[in-house]
Amino acid sequence: MRSKHYGQMIEWDNASTLIPKQAKFKVIDLETGLSFNVQRRAGSKHADVQPLTKEDTAIMKQIYNGAWSWRRKAIIVQTEDQRLAASMHGMPHGGDGIPDNDFSGHFCIHFTGSSTHGSGNVDPEHQLMVYKAAGKLVDYFNEASPYQIADAFLIALNLKEPQILKMSFADAKDPQLDYFLKEKDRLKGIRKRSSHVDKPFSGVLALEFPLEVNMYRENNRVDKATFTFQMIRGSLLEPWTITSISMVS
Repeated sequence: MRSKHYGQMIEWDNASTLIPKQAKFKVIDLETGLSFNVQRRAGSKHADVQPLTKEDTAIMKQIYNGAWSWRRKAIIVQTEDQRLAASMHGMPHGGDGIPDNDFSGHFCIHFTGSSTHGSGNVDPEHQLMVYKAAGKLVDYFNEASPYQIADAFLIALNLKEPQILKMSFADAKDPQLDYFLKEKDRLKGIRKRSSHVDKPFSGVLALEFPLEVNMYRENNRVDKATFTFQMIRGSLLEPWTITSISMVS
């Protein structure tokens, strides 16, 4: 059943060979099961693709609730004989190429190790969605550092991913977790303003560190805040989780 639902994690270099430029394949949204057909048109660090027809564009827009968005989503890339774990966003941009498909530009699909065109950096949001598409979020959290757990929490808030929010907390019934599950739908987005100053954690069971964030509200309001994460693990072999987050505006 897992192999029918999830995709195989594959490095970008191998994915680029399996879906070369001009290749046509199917994109399946992991959440809704909706699918549409695309063609890879370009991209050296990830795949730049376009829907094939107006009908394919309409299905893609339906996946994004009728409005184009940069929000990353876990997807399956279905070739003739393989299901690959990937991540896409839903914003037409850049070069075009397929006429009469109602899609002005292209959108991007990332695989394991894909990077962005501009900075050349790996996009953490896309990479977390690849893990989700592969059914390997538990593996990710088991192996993640406390700083990666905090980043995953912020990504989940930004992408409105309740499952990942719950996985990041030590107690699934924590009232603070319930607050953030509601807060994700009130936020237009959230971004880090500063990187964490990594403290050594190899021999400790508890850790505390701050992150400065921008919270984007309706009417283009931006709230600046500092989130201080309290993290624990039961033993040196157990995964890190969040016990609480103190917020100062």
